[in-house]
Amino acid sequence: MKYVFKGLSAVILLALSFSYASAEMVNFTLTGTVTYRDYSFFDGYASNPFGLETGDTITASGSYDNAGFDDFWAFNYADLIDVTFEVGTGTYTLEDGDSWPSPEIVFYYGSFYDLDYSSADGEFYSSFDTFSGDFWNFEGNWHSYEEVSAVPVPAAAWLFGSGLIGLVGLARRNKSIEAA
Repeated sequence: MKYVFKGLSAVILLALSFSYASAEMVNFTLTGTVTYRDYSFFDGYASNPFGLETGDTITASGSYDNAGFDDFWAFNYADLIDVTFEVGTGTYTLEDGDSWPSPEIVFYYGSFYDLDYSSADGEFYSSFDTFSGDFWNFEGNWHSYEEVSAVPVPAAAWLFGSGLIGLVGLARRNKSIEAA
């Protein structure tokens, strides 16, 4: 009976050491193209502090935690942990953003759907799959979403390792008790 209990406890401990942790930090890059540049003001050019023209590229790169994602729901929302926008000659970071709306990324059935960001100076906006400048002096669409995930050590590996260390400790203790 003693050996059955030892074996059963070892199996239970080993089973508990296997867990599934699906949350991870996800790094992403989003690329968009300027589709419209306003030339309609008196001097022929609208105010454009970024020097953007039709066809120019804008990128957003950053990270978010997908801990709250659930395949059951159509929409999954994540607050941005970090983001940098390369907008022509300008750069915006998460710290340069306005607090409302909260900078977030949204997925619809696993596909990119929305990137919400508004710069504090009011010169750059991103909403849904589009972006624009102040007074819409330029507009464009996000068209390429790519995840660049680091390979983290999942929680299951740490739990498995601590379970193995515990089993080794139990085995050594049992050997020392039997030897005495």
